[in-house]
Amino acid sequence: MPTKNGPKVDRFYHSTKWKKCRNAFYASKKGVCEICGRAGYIVHHKIPLTEENVDTPNISLDFSNLELLCVDCHNTVHGDIDSGRTEKPTIVEFDSKGNVIIHDKKEKEAK
Repeated sequence: MPTKNGPKVDRFYHSTKWKKCRNAFYASKKGVCEICGRAGYIVHHKIPLTEENVDTPNISLDFSNLELLCVDCHNTVHGDIDSGRTEKPTIVEFDSKGNVIIHDKKEKEAK
């Protein structure tokens, strides 16, 4: 079933080169979501892949264009991208014991 990405992008996501890159990136991040610190599952392209840029390795396979996200953070990021927002909706901090503390950016700014 085709997706909104287009056939070249769909083929790329099923390619051996993407699977190897994805697995190496996942391992480099130790399976931790880069936004909230929970278990990450999705290797996300910061610059979304298109039919025009999917063959450009600096975009499709470069670690600097990737981030590991949990499902919730990935959905939030895509909601922001789809709505035109570019600012992350949360602020992540750590307490004195190293525990992750997630704040809603709007709530934190209101204080």
